[in-house]
Amino acid sequence: TDVRACMSRLTSTISTRDARFKDNAAAMALLTGELRMRLATPLAPTPWPHYWRARVFNFYTGRDWTTNARVGAFAPGAIEPAALPGSIVQDIEDLRSDRTIIAALPDVISINLNANREQLPDGSLAALTTDGSVSHYQVLSRPQEQAAPPALNQPPPDISSYLVLPKNYPQRVIDLAHAIVGTRTSPYTQALALETYLRTLPYSYSVQPIPTAGDAVEQFLFTMRQGYCTYYASAMAIMARSLGIPARLSIGYATGEYDPATGSYLVRQADAHAWPELYIDGRWLPFEPTPVIALPARNSGA
Repeated sequence: TDVRACMSRLTSTISTRDARFKDNAAAMALLTGELRMRLATPLAPTPWPHYWRARVFNFYTGRDWTTNARVGAFAPGAIEPAALPGSIVQDIEDLRSDRTIIAALPDVISINLNANREQLPDGSLAALTTDGSVSHYQVLSRPQEQAAPPALNQPPPDISSYLVLPKNYPQRVIDLAHAIVGTRTSPYTQALALETYLRTLPYSYSVQPIPTAGDAVEQFLFTMRQGYCTYYASAMAIMARSLGIPARLSIGYATGEYDPATGSYLVRQADAHAWPELYIDGRWLPFEPTPVIALPARNSGA
């Protein structure tokens, strides 16, 4: 599916205040170009979409997204899938003009080159960055749905930032979220209800910019009623927060095109995408509220 519009619109709806990315365009400029992701076998079908994640944002300002991730070293690690059952090795040929941000399946466990990690307060990896000099490397990831729940004998992760709404947040956005989920009580079924509702709103490549006054999500839901991937992802994340479900925004790439001859996924600039991740049963799960992206097979239980 063509999602080229995401590329240009992300530059005006996402910002970050970390040391490396000082404006919207810089954050998304790193998603231009092409990657080839070679795997031992094709990605197996799951109830959750498979995306190559580049960056996570945890703070919503009412106009854009930011992050308070802290930067530290991420030393090269062994790529040993046998030591972590269910893990996936990605042999990546990075043909982008700017290779300073890694895009890979979350959650990244190790990478075979020097990198810096940007870590969020709950310990999640917001991004991995490098000096961009290496175009061929390997990454070991554990699919998010396989993450172990937090240990009972350890302090719980700090997920407070994933529940924050801007001060005096528009009540009708909160009311809409409650109306959509109705009598559903489990976070997973509530998330599916939000996802289903948002997928009824038309996707458009030619939407007027959001006005400078007012909340972006409110304007998307009640005035524009159509938009780009960032609008859908932001709306789902914010409505989930209003229901007490921790949520955040991720950017990166959709799955891309699989080439069975090489065992690789070809991921192009046109695959640039944004999606929400919700914290359910102790793990971060991706959802897909953007209607032009196909959904994986789902059931009503987690």
